[in-house]
Amino acid sequence: MPGPKEVNRILDSLGGKVGLNGDFGNWERAGKYDDLASIMGRAELCHAKGRYSAAGLDVEDYVRCVKLSDIAGYKGPFTLIYDSTYHQDEWSGLLDERDCIADALKEAAAA
Repeated sequence: MPGPKEVNRILDSLGGKVGLNGDFGNWERAGKYDDLASIMGRAELCHAKGRYSAAGLDVEDYVRCVKLSDIAGYKGPFTLIYDSTYHQDEWSGLLDERDCIADALKEAAAA
């Protein structure tokens, strides 16, 4: 679906019969953070896909997605999704994602 308005309209019409996967990687466009914030409270699970460059995981983007999910009321699991042509060590990438999520949630809980 093209945006959160459509996602919410469809979910509303289905009366809870279908859940939502709030996938970080599906919202890569202008307005990404606002769009994610408007759906993550309804998500039951989340594919927490990080963005990678030659420098590694985009920690700022990843942490922002985790924190906005928490603020939106998301309480489900974060499924770590690794997909990078830059960063070839998959296990290291997954550990980076795990650590970012843990640190962001600890910081949010302490606030």
